[in-house]
Amino acid sequence: MDCVCLRWHACDTFDAQGGKSLEEVAAMEEKLNKALKSKEKYKQEKKELITKMQELEVWRSAVPELRTMLESAVEEKDALLAEKEDLTRLQQHFKLTWVPDDAATRCLNCDIEFGLRKWKNHCRYCG
Repeated sequence: MDCVCLRWHACDTFDAQGGKSLEEVAAMEEKLNKALKSKEKYKQEKKELITKMQELEVWRSAVPELRTMLESAVEEKDALLAEKEDLTRLQQHFKLTWVPDDAATRCLNCDIEFGLRKWKNHCRYCG
């Protein structure tokens, strides 16, 4: 048979171009289809990777600003801790201590003597 077309016919056992058998051509088509599927898969993966790299770049560009914000927050925390320590010392300095009734004859703040008019638990001059 003289076949000059580029495609093989079901009745032919050889391809007109290269002399390949039908089985070999079918195997090559199958490999080609697999390669095309792999190519599409890799294209999709490439798109996903490009998207992830763009997201990563956005995060990387935010790092200096975030670092500045973190340093500012740490400085503020340190200042608040120092203020807390100062207030704790001040609280300890002015801490009220309970004085037993028989030992308390005068107000510790205004030095007024307690009696019938000025009770030990109600000094109206100093609060």
